[in-house]
Amino acid sequence: MKNNPFLQDNSIIRVASLNNFVLSDLQQETKFTEYKGKTAGETLRTAVLVEKIKQNLTRLKLENLKIPDISLPTYLEKCLSTRGIIQQVAEEIITTYGELFGFFLVNLFKGDEFSRQQRPEWTDEHWDFWKTRENIVLAGGLANGKLGSFIKKHAEKTLNSFQLNQIKLYLTNNSLILPLAGAACLAPSGSETILSFDFGHSNIKRAVFRNDHHKTKLKTLLEPVLIDKNKNLTPEVFYRGEGKKIYQFILDILLSTITKLEKEGITQIDCINISIANYLEKDHVVERGYYGHLSLFTKDLKTSLQNDLNKKLKRSIPLRLIHDGTAAAACFTKLPNSAVIILGSFLGIGFPDVNPELLDVDPELVKFI
Repeated sequence: MKNNPFLQDNSIIRVASLNNFVLSDLQQETKFTEYKGKTAGETLRTAVLVEKIKQNLTRLKLENLKIPDISLPTYLEKCLSTRGIIQQVAEEIITTYGELFGFFLVNLFKGDEFSRQQRPEWTDEHWDFWKTRENIVLAGGLANGKLGSFIKKHAEKTLNSFQLNQIKLYLTNNSLILPLAGAACLAPSGSETILSFDFGHSNIKRAVFRNDHHKTKLKTLLEPVLIDKNKNLTPEVFYRGEGKKIYQFILDILLSTITKLEKEGITQIDCINISIANYLEKDHVVERGYYGHLSLFTKDLKTSLQNDLNKKLKRSIPLRLIHDGTAAAACFTKLPNSAVIILGSFLGIGFPDVNPELLDVDPELVKFI
């Protein structure tokens, strides 16, 4: 297997981020020329799609519904199932996104001189590694349902138009919970009951998995917890006080979830695995994005959470922190030459690792569709 330059000590490092990738026009005039010099994060994060929907609320007949931003992609998907002008407008919006995502992949795989100049921290080794990733799994909210199908379809058309038809895109039947399922796969093999969390930028997903003969089975999927819609996802300055608030929020979610499960009769929890939308360096949160504030509050998030949980629960439950892309990728260790790209609040990335110590994911949870 080709050495992965985006890993250090078997952990993904921040240089792997796709959000800072700068688009090129590939030295030709196309419908994508206007995006030259813009980053993938600027053009493909969910907020950009939401803004496009908001610009078309009247044409989509949604202007009177007072829909929160977080729910607009869901309503766009509903519009895809209608007829007439509403369906047409919805298809225009998501088609543009899918084509642009495809063009981003073209840039990633071709790696022309302009893009390389904008990404000096990537050596030839990094660019060459991406050229070996022929199987790309799409995960996250925008990869779900009809939205995901449209994005995949039009991204593939764009790839093919640039003679990159060797790259295969995949969707699964449960793209929303891939980090949850993958986090469970990273539990110790002796664990019977695994409590899994996915701390994203829009909400926190929670589930209980059962280890059934080295294979994780979904036992209980709880309602997600929404995050404050007014938070700043891209802070330029980090604050210890904000980190303390986020830490307490995480701790409260862990404790309230365990309490809720106990009331429902689930009293045995052998480990807690947490997927988080942030890069980690030896259980230390990197100063980047919303969760970056935690870096100023604690230098070892795992140990801090572990100790506070032990005190509150009066018992010890092993806890592990996992980068969200790495967690999602743990579901696809049998897919060769692959990568997982999360289409969410931002672009996430993970690379499957062939590790015999990983629990196998239930194939019913990750069927390709």
